[in-house]
Amino acid sequence: MHLENLPYQNILEKQLYYHNQLKEKIKHPVHTLITCVHKPVFTLGKNANTKNLYENENHLKKLGFEVVQINRGGDITYHGPGQLVVYPILDLTQLQIGPKKYVNLLEKSIIKCLNSYQIKTQTNEINPGVWLRDPWRKIAALGIKISQGITLHGAAINLNTNLDHYNYINPCGLDDMEVTSLQKEIQSSVNEITFLQLFIESFLEHFSYSFAKHKIKKN
Repeated sequence: MHLENLPYQNILEKQLYYHNQLKEKIKHPVHTLITCVHKPVFTLGKNANTKNLYENENHLKKLGFEVVQINRGGDITYHGPGQLVVYPILDLTQLQIGPKKYVNLLEKSIIKCLNSYQIKTQTNEINPGVWLRDPWRKIAALGIKISQGITLHGAAINLNTNLDHYNYINPCGLDDMEVTSLQKEIQSSVNEITFLQLFIESFLEHFSYSFAKHKIKKN
């Protein structure tokens, strides 16, 4: 399911709907992958430090940004045009995947796509997400919540993202963290539809063993 040009709350409600379907086992629930492009929004995780939001919230709203407090892990991040956001809604208990393995598989799904553009991305032992190094710079952020064994929220991958928007925040609450995009790294605009297709293929590849083992439908 791919969604575009919707307020953050509308897409969050979609996540909660499919999460509840899995939780309550309603009408033969299936595991769902929601992909989307958000309108400009800053989201603050449940443990976020509001000092990492550098501008007054009302001023940001006048500039066209939403500011939303949510229940995922992590601190503060930005979503907006030019960025692919992915929200897997999976029953990890049914798939027999632990939280650490889930994060690892999600990161690997992203890394395979990015590295097909002849750049070298990797994980960081200290901070989750997908990074380039020398110097360390983040190209994809992760923020998840697992409730009753079912995942919510997910990952954001910077493709053609306006990186100036990160100047309004201290991303992820990490001082002096550099943020980058695929467009910046390859010095060329990225075909976002092509990248979306690559990600879906990579995601299904990395999770295929669990899907096949438990005969899970993919929505």
